[in-house]
Amino acid sequence: MSLVSVCLPMYNGEKYLRESLDSIVNQSYRDLEILVVDDCSTDNGVEIIKDYQSRDGRIKLISNEQNLGLVGNWNKCISEASGDFVKLQFQDDMMLHDTIEKMMSLSTSENVDVVLTDREYTFEHDIKKFYLDELPRLSDHFKENAVIRPKFIADLLLDIGTNMNFMGEPILGLVKKEVFDKYGVYDDTFKQIGDFEFWIRLGLNEEIGFLPERLHIFRLHNDSQGAKNARAPEVNPSHLDRIHLTSKMHLDESYQKFREIAGEQFTERALRNYVNTYTKSYGREKLSQYIDESYFQYLDPEKSRLKKFLGVFSRD
Repeated sequence: MSLVSVCLPMYNGEKYLRESLDSIVNQSYRDLEILVVDDCSTDNGVEIIKDYQSRDGRIKLISNEQNLGLVGNWNKCISEASGDFVKLQFQDDMMLHDTIEKMMSLSTSENVDVVLTDREYTFEHDIKKFYLDELPRLSDHFKENAVIRPKFIADLLLDIGTNMNFMGEPILGLVKKEVFDKYGVYDDTFKQIGDFEFWIRLGLNEEIGFLPERLHIFRLHNDSQGAKNARAPEVNPSHLDRIHLTSKMHLDESYQKFREIAGEQFTERALRNYVNTYTKSYGREKLSQYIDESYFQYLDPEKSRLKKFLGVFSRD
């Protein structure tokens, strides 16, 4: 059997931590490394992990010397994982007892290195559901187990665009370790949609096995990073991320296949539209305070027409 590293990036997560750990240690697939990477928590989370360690030798705890932040700690988990496959599992979330078994079975039967599932959402009583009722899902298109090819992901991007994450959250995926070597880890310059960027980066280059079953339970609460971003007092981080994403899609080599299908005019037009839209929403002066050169690091300096249009936001 292949070893699966279930990685739990932890930061002040004691409230739901036991529920999450129970859903991991009780998996029907037993060949697991359960890797917890604590990002300088100040609550009792580490004590909870040590209690579980005393009863389950598969659990390994790493404590960061300094806080790496949300996405930085995801990537630390990946770098420390020793399994053949890596699966993120967050401190607030759960999965059904046979989730990993089903994901590994599909990976083996279809010879795919990436597997995604669908999910249920659970809400704290005071959390708003945002737009989740309208959120597109891969299961809208696939009612049975499937292998999704890059052309389909490209077509979805052309149809839906980048406004909504139709791929899913980080916990929904099982990824062979060598895939990270080919396509990189999560891009920590994104503040809100780094998971979406990661999944489409893989999906535009690799076949993805998909299980339409809702095998994960993703919890939404007011202390989650997504809820905090939605309450941002000035510029919503997800809006800035859309500008950054379309910039990356415009030139980064990982999106070459997509550009061949969509044409570079598509990514240029999308980038212009986002900048125009958010300029109208926030004002050019306000927006420029939040955008630095990293948002346009993928733009070709020779494409003077686009560079001129975006020049006010660049620091060159």
